[in-house]
Amino acid sequence: MRRRSRLVLAAFGALAALEASCKTRAPAPDEPVGMPMPALVSDPAPVAAETDTGPAATALLPLAVENTWKYRVTGQSSVCIPGEHTRTVTSAQPLAGRLAFELSGFCGADLPVKLALDGSQIVALDEGQWRSALASPLEEQHAWDFSPTLSYHWHHIGWVHVPAGTFGGCWERLPEDNSWSQTYCADVGMVALSGPDLLVELESYRVTEGPRASGNEHASAHDPG
Repeated sequence: MRRRSRLVLAAFGALAALEASCKTRAPAPDEPVGMPMPALVSDPAPVAAETDTGPAATALLPLAVENTWKYRVTGQSSVCIPGEHTRTVTSAQPLAGRLAFELSGFCGADLPVKLALDGSQIVALDEGQWRSALASPLEEQHAWDFSPTLSYHWHHIGWVHVPAGTFGGCWERLPEDNSWSQTYCADVGMVALSGPDLLVELESYRVTEGPRASGNEHASAHDPG
């Protein structure tokens, strides 16, 4: 596997090992790829927040200190340990020209990641550079480069059902080869990650809407238990 892909995905914690396992072999044409995906239903509309060209990706991941998500991990990789794990926004401080939010790992043995707002997109700090992690606009098949060797695209999947509940305004972020996916839902954050032999699903969360609210902050929490 390419060294750059490993370094880039390491910034997202558990995705490094997931990418490595996905590159091991190509599935047969009729072979199902990955663990079962969360249940989907039709979605009447995408995300409400808008840019000049379409919905803003910042709606998909509320960034505010003490925002918390609890995930259930099924399957295993080198950094993903089966069981329940909590991700928290632990701090926000100026770094490399931006207000950097540090998020703890969500998969059991993955590393923290630093994210920031950059206009209508969310960027991640990788090897001292801010790179586009969640790009705008949110449009079907909109593609962008995270680095010279790694690109992503959006797929609008509608409503998603996970243990934490049923959420709308959801989008999959997929690499070029579609070998794994992350699902983000408006005003909630990441609700699922799916790849070969691994499924991560949101069990509960508590978020306060971050800077994109422009003074109109609100809190939401959901714990089905």
